[in-house]
Amino acid sequence: MAPEDRALGRGLEDVSHLFLSGAGNPQAYERVDDGVAQPGTRRGVAVLRPGAPLSTPQLTATLIECQDALEPGLRAIGTDVPCGPFGGIDVLALDRASRWTIVDVDTVASDKLLLRGLGHADWAARNAATLQRMYPALAIEAVPRLRLVLVAPAFSQLTRSALGQLRATVTCFICHAVWVSDRTGIFFEPLRGEDDLGFPP
Repeated sequence: MAPEDRALGRGLEDVSHLFLSGAGNPQAYERVDDGVAQPGTRRGVAVLRPGAPLSTPQLTATLIECQDALEPGLRAIGTDVPCGPFGGIDVLALDRASRWTIVDVDTVASDKLLLRGLGHADWAARNAATLQRMYPALAIEAVPRLRLVLVAPAFSQLTRSALGQLRATVTCFICHAVWVSDRTGIFFEPLRGEDDLGFPP
């Protein structure tokens, strides 16, 4: 994937130039006491515009390259992990509490994402021995503690309602494609509803 095609993560180093002084920008002004607009520090904030549509490889690559993109301490250890008839787990990770975390992504809003993720979580719970063979350097519990993380541009009301029954095990993030400098970046937003659906307590 060419550098210009890679999606940026949420790292501030990638967008910090947008928030610096307006020096050199003829449209950046500061109002002084005498009422005359003078070149100086911008008073406004950066305006982010929609970026190009995201692809699944871009999302998964960003989660691997920006280890804290979703939450602090989340460490990706594998991608496209095969698990029987359910298709591959997009990203297998460990969170800061050393819980196995299945991260499944989609580039469109689809209720199938939740079903796919639950299938992956069930497979992982029943196949701890297989995971031990796949990752021998890691200490994997006989009955692994599992989390499911879903990433998509949006979640339907049906999925949100189902998440109300799964709040202890499923966390969701909305991914926004934004235009940063000369390429597409990603902003990850935790899904919040009236009851913070999808969040572990």
